[in-house]
Amino acid sequence: MRNNKVLLVCLIGLAMLLVGCGSDVHKVIIEPSAERVDMDEELILTAIGFDEEGRMMALDTRAYWSLSDEHMGDIKAVSRDQAVFRPIREGSVTIYVKVGKATGNLTVDVGQKIIAVRADKYIDTNSKISKLNDSAYPAIVQTNQEGSWIAWEIELPRKSFYTPVILYACDKSVTRELVIEPEEPLSVDDQSGLIQQITFPASGGMGKVKDEWQTMVLEPVFLDAGHYRIYLQNSNGSAGNLSLAWIALVYPIELTEDDYLITTVNKLVGF
Repeated sequence: MRNNKVLLVCLIGLAMLLVGCGSDVHKVIIEPSAERVDMDEELILTAIGFDEEGRMMALDTRAYWSLSDEHMGDIKAVSRDQAVFRPIREGSVTIYVKVGKATGNLTVDVGQKIIAVRADKYIDTNSKISKLNDSAYPAIVQTNQEGSWIAWEIELPRKSFYTPVILYACDKSVTRELVIEPEEPLSVDDQSGLIQQITFPASGGMGKVKDEWQTMVLEPVFLDAGHYRIYLQNSNGSAGNLSLAWIALVYPIELTEDDYLITTVNKLVGF
């Protein structure tokens, strides 16, 4: 009988010790094997624990995984600290992990085929740029000054045909030129550096309300993976100002016909 009590005490002590180990994890983050994943791929996720002093520590208890939307795919633990996510739908999904009382999350884009930049996040210009006050979107206005240009930076994840799409507004028709230039020379197939002449039809206003905003879909261009600058210039001094909300590079071209394209890009750029 006494031996049984001793064994019971030992088991309780061991259980308390294990609970204590789990509670030592003060913070947990998720480290993915890649920044994005397509539907025909797997994403390996690793839970990394930290103590109260911010030191990385081994996990003594199993990590528990879940998805914000179970219809996006399947997530399955393969070890104490790792899981595999297999997506079955395109879109964004948040992955959650719990280790003891510590929780972490990571949002993943599945099959992301839109690379976009907000117009107000330009990195250079040779003219005065004004913000569009009381606009439906955080937008800027490019004036009709001859020779004016605005530049944005963008990173393309893979070699492909990309279709430039611009969300714009203007109260009368204006013309501009779009140039996409690589940071360094790329393959002979790369079509960057080509100038596309654009005529933006009047959209019904300068963008005070959402109905005044339209998308301009340009000709696809073949681009390598890498870092690019996008220039929108007014070489000929076209009359009329142009409101700009975002510029996106989309692949494949069929995605430009999606009724939810504006909503999808707005979400990507944080509108």
